[in-house]
Amino acid sequence: VATAPERCPMAEIQYRQFVPIALEAGQRSGLHHVSVAVIDSGLAPGTGQFDTIPFLNLRGAAQSCQDADGHGTRVAGIIAADNGDAAINGIAARVLGANHMRLFVGEAHALMDAVANLVLAGGSAGVDVVNMSVGSFYDNAGWAAAANALFAVIITTYHDTLYVFPSGNDDKEIGLHNTAPMALDLDNVITVGGTAHCAPETRWHSSDTFGSSWGSAVDIAAPGEDVLVQYYYPGNDLSSGPPDQLSGTSYAAPMVASTAAVLAAFAPDASPQQLRAAILDNALPGPSDIGGARLQMALALEQFLIDHDGSLAISELVDADMNPGFRDNVGVVVNR
Repeated sequence: VATAPERCPMAEIQYRQFVPIALEAGQRSGLHHVSVAVIDSGLAPGTGQFDTIPFLNLRGAAQSCQDADGHGTRVAGIIAADNGDAAINGIAARVLGANHMRLFVGEAHALMDAVANLVLAGGSAGVDVVNMSVGSFYDNAGWAAAANALFAVIITTYHDTLYVFPSGNDDKEIGLHNTAPMALDLDNVITVGGTAHCAPETRWHSSDTFGSSWGSAVDIAAPGEDVLVQYYYPGNDLSSGPPDQLSGTSYAAPMVASTAAVLAAFAPDASPQQLRAAILDNALPGPSDIGGARLQMALALEQFLIDHDGSLAISELVDADMNPGFRDNVGVVVNR
């Protein structure tokens, strides 16, 4: 059966297989609490999409989380929206719910905002996963190098956190000389490129200046074109619109961050490196210029459960033909 175009992004990352396996596995083995930080433009609670998952400003409970741009709300929705008003169902929230997930929110309008909130996320908040879907702070070689050195100190200092960044939408080859922090080659960082709509083996490319940035710094790809996101534009009725279809690697990154958050809930002692390896090592071949791999949530989850939850009989949760050695489709066993 053909996939409706608007459903391609979720189908391509195995969302519909991932969720029931994760829910059943969680019921059998239990879930642990996970914290996720979205460092972006803020959050608009009035959309009705964030009533379930507890959220807190990284700067403290007294600080507003209001989103004056809309971008942060749309990114956070992919991770943590609660499907209120028939809108977006957050990937991690769908599995973890309010009992096992907390969302932290921070702003990254300028370099020092991002730096402060990364420190708070990795330090006092001690979050498991950070998603920072912002554009590069500098493309000048000197400034980019200085910014990357600063980001590297923070990320290596708070090494118990996994950091997920988009590759950017400038349709250029990224490196330490022209982008920060997406090009950092650190073992607790995942940089995510974007694939074309309904064409997961093709890099998203709309024009010479608008498309997924690429290069050896990119680790993996996820859908980046015409992704369904939370309706929110400042100044409009907060919750009146249906989901939008928007493009950008900003919307690919939270798919990866959500996957990492769910994996972390099954194994609280798993390191960021182990979360990263589970995602990257259980991907399907993807566009060669954006990591050569594309996100497969269910494959990553299945292998992670095999490796980290010896009490769980994974064979009872997935079809017999679901073998990590063969990149087969996942199917849930419902009557065994």
